[in-house]
Formats: sequence, C-alpha cells, structure tokens
Amino acid sequence: MKRLPNTDRPPAACVGRRGFSLMEILLATAILLGSVIVLGELIGIGRRHAESARELAQAQLLCQSKMNELLAGIASVEAVDAELLEDPMAAQPIPEVTSGDSAMSESAAPPGALAWWYSVEVLDAAHPALAAVRVTVWKARDEESKRRYAYSLVRWIPASSAGEGMATDNMVFGGF
Repeated sequence: MKRLPNTDRPPAACVGRRGFSLMEILLATAILLGSVIVLGELIGIGRRHAESARELAQAQLLCQSKMNELLAGIASVEAVDAELLEDPMAAQPIPEVTSGDSAMSESAAPPGALAWWYSVEVLDAAHPALAAVRVTVWKARDEESKRRYAYSLVRWIPASSAGEGMATDNMVFGGF
C-alpha cells in the first residue's frame, strides 16, 4: 500500500516568508525619495539653463537690432554709455532714468521696464579708413538670480561715417 503525502504541512517552497520585510520597504522608499529629490534638482538646473539661454538669445537679438539701427542711419554712430533700450513690444520708449552714475542707473530701472541697457563704443580699427563700432546690450542684475546677461557685437564701418549717420553716398562700393 502506498502512502499519500500529508496535506497538513506546506510544501518546501512555501516554507519561507510570504511578503516584504519592513526593512526592504524602508530601503525601497528611501531609494525612491532620493531619486525624486535628484530629479527635482535636475529639473531646476534645466529651468535655470533654459532661462539663461532665453535671456542671452534676447540680448543677441536686441544687440543686432541696435547695430542695424546704427548701420541704417536711424541712430547716429556716436559713443553712448548705459542707456535704456526701447521696449520692442510698445510703441513708445521706456522713460529714461536720470542718474549721473551708470552703475546706479543699471539697477534703477523703472518698475515694469524691460531693464535692457545698451552702450555704443566707436574705436579705431587697424586700418585708418575704418572704425570699429561695438554695441553691448545687457540686462540689469536681478536680485533673485544675481546674473547679468550681456552680449556684444563689433562691426567695422567706414571712418568717415563713424561721426555721423551711415550715408551711402560717402561709401565706396567695390568688388574684388
């Protein structure tokens, strides 16, 4: 006669534990929490870099726009030190702040203003018939970011037109 197995005892595979221990759950929760914190920091870094790229791209566009105004003769090509840029979205310019110190005027932008500033330098170039015009655009320092976004362009123009607006009758157009 053959004996049947005892059904009162559990099989050998089921003898171990039936779930996760408290230590395993705490360890998994700590790993999850650490991962969420690291991902949050990475998102913050990405946001700051995106803001920086946006501000530098805007500075580049404003600087190119101001340089094109100078080259087109809309504005005279003469040295300018720390003036507010006009708001490109509004029809009227931002009111200027009257302050003798350019370092003071950098942080003294009126409320709601763009706070983009520009300066123009007219420099002597290596060739006597040319003058180098440097346009620099920057955003006033923000208290929360402590960064100053700046962009600068240099363009060589005929020296005769450096003192006045760009007139095409004074320019010599030539080929190779």
